Amino acid sequence: MEFNGNNGFYYWIRNYFIRVVSSRRFFSRVSPSICLAIISMFAFLLICEGFFRSIGYDFASKQEVLWREYPICFRQPMVPMGETYFRRHGPDRWKGQTLYTATKILNIEPNPYGSEPVIMVKYDKYGFRNPEDIANWDIVVTGDSFVELGHLSDEDLFTTILGKLLGVRVLNLGVSYSSLLSQLSYLRNYGISAGTKHAIVVFFEGNDFAEFDGEYNAFMHWRKTGLREYREFKRETSAVKAFYQLYVKMRIHFSSPRNLVTAYFNSSQGNIPVTVSYVPVKRTELSEERIQQLNYFLGEYASFGKEKQITVWLAFMPAKRRVLDGYLEFTSEAKDEVKSWQPTGLPQLISELSDQNGIKFIDLTPALVEETRNKGKPHLVYNSILDTHINSIGSLVVGKKIARQLSGTMLPRN
Repeated sequence: MEFNGNNGFYYWIRNYFIRVVSSRRFFSRVSPSICLAIISMFAFLLICEGFFRSIGYDFASKQEVLWREYPICFRQPMVPMGETYFRRHGPDRWKGQTLYTATKILNIEPNPYGSEPVIMVKYDKYGFRNPEDIANWDIVVTGDSFVELGHLSDEDLFTTILGKLLGVRVLNLGVSYSSLLSQLSYLRNYGISAGTKHAIVVFFEGNDFAEFDGEYNAFMHWRKTGLREYREFKRETSAVKAFYQLYVKMRIHFSSPRNLVTAYFNSSQGNIPVTVSYVPVKRTELSEERIQQLNYFLGEYASFGKEKQITVWLAFMPAKRRVLDGYLEFTSEAKDEVKSWQPTGLPQLISELSDQNGIKFIDLTPALVEETRNKGKPHLVYNSILDTHINSIGSLVVGKKIARQLSGTMLPRN
């Protein structure tokens, strides 16, 4: 059968669906006008699909524009590096209210970040939060979003605070959506200068185990096959997929706001609604395989330190649930495992494994807990709704704690 243009195709589709619909008793009871509307919709989608595919229109280009509206710290790194790892594009910058923007885009209420300051977040040519002119540094710190801290200004980063307290230069190699093997790759490729004496990896107990599993498996797959993952915006010429993605976005935008309040923090200023999501892993939940994987990283990290003749550290970053324990009243939205969690010996285990591999250990938990209690006047050292990260107060605490640990080992520069 031949079709003369879109009109012929439309009439053929319409007649075909009329025959199909009228042949079934259930559908024959439906109003003909409804049937015609459904047929017309399908025909319209088919015509659009054929048209946009024929001209090669790329819907993905619009997706990249929308993607860039998100704060950089919420974007997955896409530049391939090392064996199987990724870093951010650079140089890059983003200006705005980071947490307010993310909470608004995701249609979450309450949104407590209306008074959040507008900041300019800058990234160097390698996609890290450092000034472009830094060429020599004493300390390098790497980790995930708890080091990148894309919602804080440069002045409030604990890496900046650490440098000011010790009077030295500090390089920040923090990238969200990364874990231990990526971070070791960052150190190897970007972390060493002529003056570097210390390297610090910040381990977040909330999701680093899960993300480390993915990185470790990807690395082992690369070892066997030589194949790796690539992340890129692929051309998308399907109108149907584009309409569906638009539908999902519109549904989020116009649907009722999502409530992410899972607990109330009992502060000296009253009850503050918070989101508590990550459940810290129990020591007994760690399989032998997972401990072996962790030891693999620690061994590689220790070897890196010996090769570069620097002191290597592992800093344990606790989850919000651990630090706020005893000051939370949970809502019905909280998961049972979050409510029932009890403090575990995970920091002690990580400390023991670090010590066995000759890596110095810093537990940030006591300092954050002490600041939370604040001499009987509890206050938050983490962001409240949606976000899991430390706020500017928590960042100051972390900077001071690490500075105290390193103060006896830092030699004054000539």
